[in-house]
Amino acid sequence: MIYGWMKTNVKIPQGADKLKVTVHVCSNGWGEGLAVDYGLWTDNSGIQIIVDDAVWYNKINESTIKSEHHHSYYKHDYGESFSTNLFNVSGKDNVTLTIRMTDGARLDFCNVTLTFFTHTPTEKYTGVCYSPFRDNEDPEFGILPTIDELKEDLFLIKNLSKSIRTYGISKNLSEIPRLCEDIGIDCYPGAWISRCKCDNE
Repeated sequence: MIYGWMKTNVKIPQGADKLKVTVHVCSNGWGEGLAVDYGLWTDNSGIQIIVDDAVWYNKINESTIKSEHHHSYYKHDYGESFSTNLFNVSGKDNVTLTIRMTDGARLDFCNVTLTFFTHTPTEKYTGVCYSPFRDNEDPEFGILPTIDELKEDLFLIKNLSKSIRTYGISKNLSEIPRLCEDIGIDCYPGAWISRCKCDNE
């Protein structure tokens, strides 16, 4: 039974990036669950489940009251369970889990289950053809992407493909192979043959 709060340290399994907390209410009978006495109830009565600084709130408000007994309002009765949203635990070795009751609420529960989720990367394409021109950019008019725009594109492509094939080496486009090397993506540069012999050279 929790009237105030409880806190514990949780070790994060290697590779886990999300955590869901599920509270299981006991199944012995009436009187167990998430509740608040009539005289103590406010709009903020409920339970906060906190992982480090991230807070999930489950309030006992008028629209969610399921039953009334033992001079109390109940949102979750005996035998029920409720779960939080997913907490981001990516890159962490451990977190602090806190369960805090607010404005007179209490929790009579059996146990808490922690479920960890691991992100499975999507397999990347072997390579994609990359044309860096955006709206209103046109090489024939000398309007070319900026270095920042190229970087933004290449960081996005890195999540999808192992390499790029690109065309053109005019002005900023000549920086694409270097940017790819810095970002960590293979680049296979090509050249666009135009009617202008000077440009082709």
